[in-house]
Amino acid sequence: MFKKFKRTICVVTLATCLAGTSVFADEVDDITNQKTASEAELQDFQDQLTDVLQSLNEMEIKAADLTSQIETKETELEDAERREEEQTQAMYQRIQLSYERGINADIINAFMTSGSMADLLNQTSYIQSMYDYDRNQLQALADTKTQISTILADLNSEKDELEVASNELTEQQNKLFAMIDEKQGEIDDLEDQLAAATERALARNSQIVANQIATVAANSNGGTTAASNGSAAYAADVTPVSGDTSSVLAYATNFAGIPYVWGGSSLNGFDCSGLTQYVYAAFGVSLPRSSGAQGAVGNVVAVNSTSGAQPGDLVTGPGHVAIYVDPNTVFAATMPGDTVRYASLSASFPAGYTIHHLVG
Repeated sequence: MFKKFKRTICVVTLATCLAGTSVFADEVDDITNQKTASEAELQDFQDQLTDVLQSLNEMEIKAADLTSQIETKETELEDAERREEEQTQAMYQRIQLSYERGINADIINAFMTSGSMADLLNQTSYIQSMYDYDRNQLQALADTKTQISTILADLNSEKDELEVASNELTEQQNKLFAMIDEKQGEIDDLEDQLAAATERALARNSQIVANQIATVAANSNGGTTAASNGSAAYAADVTPVSGDTSSVLAYATNFAGIPYVWGGSSLNGFDCSGLTQYVYAAFGVSLPRSSGAQGAVGNVVAVNSTSGAQPGDLVTGPGHVAIYVDPNTVFAATMPGDTVRYASLSASFPAGYTIHHLVG
């Protein structure tokens, strides 16, 4: 970083001092304009990425809510089916009791030959009142099952549509990542061209070179010192966090290989925030359900730096959350179609990250 800073100081200083030299000005101005345009495009891509990540975070919250509603309705449906079975068995028991008390042979024959419960009720009209209660109860339970099934179908359909939209945004996110990487490479190349143009200008203007070397060196050293002091000041503002969190990471690795499930927070499948919520819960830490909300908890150890980070710390960034392993690695539920696994820190958080200490 300091090397790039020095090179920028060099270019700016020479551009100012050699403004009257047309050979230098034409070449450097052209490259500078290209670099400015590329930086504007890069900023636009980053703004688009921020919007996409925000939308993905909102969808993640919605998916978790839908998953919770679906699980509730599935439980209600199972309960209705159980009560329906119990009501049916009670009805059969009353029929058996009637038989033991000497019911008319025609009724017994109707019971033995009927193809269904509805058929039996239709054939034995003269004992209709005896079974009205049972039939009404069964009908009510059947209606309840139908209502719950309809709601479940709607919820699952909404979740499926949300997942399709999320997948489309994820694809857009990946394209933006690639475009940002490509544009950053283009900017880095233009910076190299600026440095080369500077060197050519110095070669053509030997007298100016001699006069400016001291100035460039002085400005470069001053910029480096200032940058170093700025970094030290920032580091001093970060409160050191102590404690052994390695047990968090060791526990999390037990779930390696579990599939990524959008909105998932169980051993059947996790999304990124579902995994961290599940893991930290085992250590008495209650995390919010979304990655965005998890970014507001715990003690901040570092921002876009691994200084002071410990294995097992929480790593958050736009649209994603993971568990810190080392300066190059995190452990996370990565993306749809993948599994819980180790992943690259930089690739997982290309738009920046924050490290939080939660345990110990």
